[in-house]
Amino acid sequence: MKFLFITSHYYPKPDPNAKRITGLAENLVRKGNSVTVITSSDDFSFREINGVCVYGLKSKGNFSKGKVSRLLNHITFMIKTIRFKREKDIYDFVIATSPSPFNYISGQRLAKKYSAKFVIDIRDIWPDVFVQTGIAKERDLVYRVFNFIAERAYKEADYIFVVTPGKKKRLQNKYPKYAKKIHLVSNGFDEKFLDNNINISFFNKFSKDDLNILYCGNVGIAQDLIPFIDVLEIINDSRIQFHILGKGNRLDYLLNYCSNKTSVNVQYHGLRCEEDVYTALKAADVSYVSLGSDLLDDSIPTKIYESIAMGVPVVLSATGDAVNLINTVGFGKIASSKDLKGLESAIRSVIQEKDKFLDLSEYAKSYVIDNYSRSKITDELLAILQQ
Repeated sequence: MKFLFITSHYYPKPDPNAKRITGLAENLVRKGNSVTVITSSDDFSFREINGVCVYGLKSKGNFSKGKVSRLLNHITFMIKTIRFKREKDIYDFVIATSPSPFNYISGQRLAKKYSAKFVIDIRDIWPDVFVQTGIAKERDLVYRVFNFIAERAYKEADYIFVVTPGKKKRLQNKYPKYAKKIHLVSNGFDEKFLDNNINISFFNKFSKDDLNILYCGNVGIAQDLIPFIDVLEIINDSRIQFHILGKGNRLDYLLNYCSNKTSVNVQYHGLRCEEDVYTALKAADVSYVSLGSDLLDDSIPTKIYESIAMGVPVVLSATGDAVNLINTVGFGKIASSKDLKGLESAIRSVIQEKDKFLDLSEYAKSYVIDNYSRSKITDELLAILQQ
């Protein structure tokens, strides 16, 4: 079968959106399919990456520099994607993926152009995620505009993929008339991540004499790392080193906040490549994952899968689907997003029970590999499309 993906993010970008689509695309190729990707890129116009034909379209604006610049980036990418011309190509499926619902418009147009099935792959349900993160309310114009775009796309789609059971339930409740189109194609991780090499010079930044807690990912409103810093101040353990890898629109605020906490040891390492993320997980004693609002109960961050697969126990500040995963595997401790006492207890417990988690690590690794590898998830995707 021949697939065309429309995605704002793709390898070598290190964010979870890029990881999901890159993993699915490459696994589809390994399983004998043909895959083309259209993505936003200032670095290249065409590359073949691990058998995937990747077209990079230069878009105006910048995804990471404010709301207006991000919106401009989304809109110009949509326009250029719609104008994408490869008249000789024929595709069986056009898959448009969030975060931008403007990609859904591109997907609709190209699916009609190529007489292909139209598939939507949803990581975040737009515009509901605005409400979940407190950015907007349902009565706001921005919500109503994006809701119109999304609902029109759902109507036209042949298949709608979501990444967690909670998102499937939420979307089916909101759009019961489209319930039969909505399928769970879980998030997960790429097994090849485990084949990375250790960056020795970076590894040495993590002292074996310390308790190294790692946060790796976006530093934004949805993650809200401030309560974690407050709890580290309460614990006041000089052995704890909190390492941060990533970036986001709350990074400067977070680092400034940390600078006033003399008893909290924070090391910021910037946005790092996949090898360095692997290295950091190899060095870490604990992985911290957070969702800043209990309304984000239908999300499971990619870092949970990667942490467990590396044998690193997780301290999770969240509710819902992510909690269910940790409870199923039994490889971490949990607190709700605003429960500081619960978060303090979770941190202390995972440190004190280090030997227990060491004994559980092989089981935990096997569980996520068997159930959430991209290869397995790609098999599930193909089974749905072949029904």
